[in-house]
Amino acid sequence: GALSQCLRWKDEWISNTGRMNAGINDKSHNVFLASIQSAAHKDGSVIFALKAGERPVAYQLGFIHHGHYHLYTASFEWRLRRWSLGTVLIDMTIGWLIDNKIKIFDLMGNPAPYKGNWSNHSLILSAFMTSKTWRGKLYAHLWVKLLRPGLKNIYHHLPQAIRVQMLRLMPRSD
Repeated sequence: GALSQCLRWKDEWISNTGRMNAGINDKSHNVFLASIQSAAHKDGSVIFALKAGERPVAYQLGFIHHGHYHLYTASFEWRLRRWSLGTVLIDMTIGWLIDNKIKIFDLMGNPAPYKGNWSNHSLILSAFMTSKTWRGKLYAHLWVKLLRPGLKNIYHHLPQAIRVQMLRLMPRSD
C-alpha cells in the first residue's frame, strides 16, 4: 500500500508541476517495484514513511546495496506541499542511514536545486553509445545528443502553468 500511494503522489506531483511522466504511473512499474525484495534493511528495497500521527504524509523509496543507499523516488501529499515534507523526510532518512551504518546516500542523477543542499560530493555522469547501423547513428547523434536535450531544455524553461496545460492535452499512458 505504501508503494502504491508513493507512486500515486509522485504522479500527482508530476502532473501538477508540468513535468513529463516517465512511466511512473504504469501498472507494470508498480508490480516490478513491489517484487523487489528487502533483506532486513541490509540490502534491497526500503520505503520510508513520514507520518502525521498515524497518517502517512510523505514517502521515500530507495535501494540499499553494500552500504550504499540509492534514493529512487519520493513523494508527498500534494496539498501539504508548503510544509517541505520532502526535506523533513530526507533529514530523518539520513538519521536512520547513519544509525544503520549506511555510508553513502546517493541522490541519483537528475539535477535538482535541493540536491546541492544535501550533497557533500558530486559526480559527473556520462554515457556511451555505440551504433551499428546508420539509423542507430542518426538516432544517437541527432535525437539523443541534440534534439531531445534541446527540446527538454526549452520545455523546462516554459512557465509551469503552460507545461501543466500542455501535459493535459497529451494522452496519458495509464
